[in-house]
Amino acid sequence: MQKKIIIAMTGLSVLFAGAASAEQQRPKMDPAAMMQHLDANKDGKISKKEFMQGAKQRQAKKGDRSKGKQEGGKRPNMNPEKMFARLDQNKDGVVTKGELAHMAEAHKKPRK
Repeated sequence: MQKKIIIAMTGLSVLFAGAASAEQQRPKMDPAAMMQHLDANKDGKISKKEFMQGAKQRQAKKGDRSKGKQEGGKRPNMNPEKMFARLDQNKDGVVTKGELAHMAEAHKKPRK
């Protein structure tokens, strides 16, 4: 479970915060910034539609350069549907700030 959380957080960090510098071992995740960016209708929840739209915008901004296996410092293409499913911990169809915060906390823990 923790491995899935770490994978989801890493994907989100790449998806919305860009690649980490060589000095950082893990990208940082800011749940409040993600919520503000992705919650298009400002209802305090990120629907799957909002999440997928954010993923499309990020891909358009970054281009298609992240597809494939990790090579030359690039990360593999993350599947936004799988990431949303991991984030939506209670499976109610939306991601809340609390769920993002929970993932961020799990992401801070050292990898095993």
